Amino acid sequence: MVESIGAGVGIWQEPLGAAFFLAWTADLTLYGTYYEWWAPEGRPRPTELETAAWMWVLGGLLGSDFAIRWAISEVLALSLAAGLDLDLRAPLVVGAAAGSDDAANGSAYFYGAARFLLPRNEVRLEWQAATNLAVSAAFRIYYPLFHAWDGEGRPFADQLMLAGLVGVTIPLGAARL
Repeated sequence: MVESIGAGVGIWQEPLGAAFFLAWTADLTLYGTYYEWWAPEGRPRPTELETAAWMWVLGGLLGSDFAIRWAISEVLALSLAAGLDLDLRAPLVVGAAAGSDDAANGSAYFYGAARFLLPRNEVRLEWQAATNLAVSAAFRIYYPLFHAWDGEGRPFADQLMLAGLVGVTIPLGAARL
């Protein structure tokens, strides 16, 4: 499990009907993970801090999506979204037993074969808690589409990411659901 923190900006278009909206959003989620260089497979893999040869990798998911949003009631809305994220990762700290090439090899792997491109889908439920405050819960799935061309022969579920999100929305304009 990886802890993360993020921020997002959304633009909700004018309603297409009384209960239907189109939306565009952009967001950035920062996370940190320990990796080790796994020589038998020639790639980094997530590990624990207790591993002697580790590198701490700062990651940023920079994404954008388009969503369809339905008002379920006066205070509830459901959104379905599809988009694309850039998974930008940088090894920042290398453990004492890790080789200096581990960070360079890790970076080469993270950006080789376009492994930084992650299509995503999202389901979001939003509750209008007050006039200018909404609380949301969402589920995202990030697809490792790069397995189609990276030549590793790894199963599709390898590097598939699932995320649960909890958010607060404070509108800059008139509040509406």
